[in-house]
Amino acid sequence: MRKLIMITTILFLLNASSLYAETGRFETLSDGMLEALTSEQSQSVNLKIEFDVDSDKIRKSSHPILLELSKALNHRLLTTQKIVIKGHTDSDGSAEYNKKLSKKRAMAVKAFLELKSNISPQRLKPVGCGEEFPLLPNTSPANKQKNRRVEIQVDPESQSNTEHDPFNSEGDFQGF
Repeated sequence: MRKLIMITTILFLLNASSLYAETGRFETLSDGMLEALTSEQSQSVNLKIEFDVDSDKIRKSSHPILLELSKALNHRLLTTQKIVIKGHTDSDGSAEYNKKLSKKRAMAVKAFLELKSNISPQRLKPVGCGEEFPLLPNTSPANKQKNRRVEIQVDPESQSNTEHDPFNSEGDFQGF
């Protein structure tokens, strides 16, 4: 059930600026993001942030999504939470290259949020996941496009210090 809720949330946020869910209609994209990030089921959201090819430059078409994200992150329910920004790639290129590129893209999102939203850098942790966690098999261009994403997650460390941090100090995934 938890996986179904998370996948449903992902599909809403990847494809819509006006969100609908079983519980009702979200007025804005930031409301939908806030709901996903504060939900007990997922506490994460995948965003379709587009970058230039082989680059960490965020396309201007993605700026509105990031501005909506900043509204959600500045909401009173999240201002005390640390946020993990996870960059993901498809499987084109080497695993090492994809890991580095995804980290650079996560860092670009962090820099955007700091600059445009006045979000403290200490609240944001960029992480490069590379191709390790695809949403779908990388067997078609459409699936690969969906796997190229940025995931925003409430840092479990900011809620409980008893959980193992799966990322090292450089933000690279080390495993659970």
